[in-house]
Amino acid sequence: MIYIYYVLGIAFIIYDLVYFKKRPNDNAFNRYYNSRYYRIVILVIFGIVALIISFFVKRQ
Repeated sequence: MIYIYYVLGIAFIIYDLVYFKKRPNDNAFNRYYNSRYYRIVILVIFGIVALIISFFVKRQ
Protein backbone atom coordinates (compact mmCIF):
# COMPACT_ATOMS: atom_id res chain seq x y z
CA MET A 1 0.00 0.00 0.00
CA ILE A 2 2.83 2.40 0.86
CA TYR A 3 4.71 1.66 -2.37
CA ILE A 4 1.74 2.86 -4.45
CA TYR A 5 2.53 6.45 -3.44
CA TYR A 6 6.21 6.10 -4.35
CA VAL A 7 5.22 4.64 -7.74
CA LEU A 8 2.73 7.48 -8.25
CA GLY A 9 5.42 10.02 -7.38
CA ILE A 10 7.93 8.49 -9.79
CA ALA A 11 5.28 8.20 -12.52
CA PHE A 12 4.29 11.85 -11.99
CA ILE A 13 7.94 12.97 -12.32
CA ILE A 14 8.43 10.90 -15.51
CA TYR A 15 5.18 12.31 -16.94
CA ASP A 16 6.27 15.78 -15.87
CA LEU A 17 9.62 15.43 -17.65
CA VAL A 18 7.97 14.11 -20.84
CA TYR A 19 5.23 16.75 -20.79
CA PHE A 20 7.82 19.44 -19.95
CA LYS A 21 9.52 18.92 -23.33
CA LYS A 22 6.23 19.39 -25.21
CA ARG A 23 5.30 22.64 -23.42
CA PRO A 24 6.12 25.99 -25.03
CA ASN A 25 7.90 28.47 -22.75
CA ASP A 26 5.79 31.53 -23.38
CA ASN A 27 3.84 32.52 -20.27
CA ALA A 28 4.45 32.86 -16.54
CA PHE A 29 2.68 29.60 -15.65
CA ASN A 30 5.03 27.59 -17.85
CA ARG A 31 8.06 29.26 -16.28
CA TYR A 32 6.72 28.36 -12.82
CA TYR A 33 5.81 24.83 -13.93
CA ASN A 34 9.25 24.22 -15.43
CA SER A 35 11.10 25.42 -12.35
CA ARG A 36 13.06 22.98 -10.22
CA TYR A 37 11.25 24.07 -7.04
CA TYR A 38 7.95 22.71 -8.40
CA ARG A 39 9.39 19.18 -8.66
CA ILE A 40 10.99 19.43 -5.20
CA VAL A 41 7.63 20.47 -3.69
CA ILE A 42 5.86 17.54 -5.39
CA LEU A 43 8.53 15.12 -4.10
CA VAL A 44 8.19 16.48 -0.56
CA ILE A 45 4.38 16.19 -0.68
CA PHE A 46 4.53 12.58 -1.88
CA GLY A 47 7.16 11.79 0.75
CA ILE A 48 5.05 13.26 3.58
CA VAL A 49 1.93 11.39 2.40
CA ALA A 50 3.88 8.12 2.23
CA LEU A 51 5.32 8.69 5.74
CA ILE A 52 1.88 9.44 7.22
CA ILE A 53 0.34 6.34 5.61
CA SER A 54 3.22 4.11 6.71
CA PHE A 55 2.85 5.49 10.27
CA PHE A 56 -0.87 4.65 10.37
CA VAL A 57 -0.27 1.20 8.87
CA LYS A 58 2.33 0.39 11.55
CA ARG A 59 0.01 1.50 14.38
CA GLN A 60 -2.76 -0.92 13.39
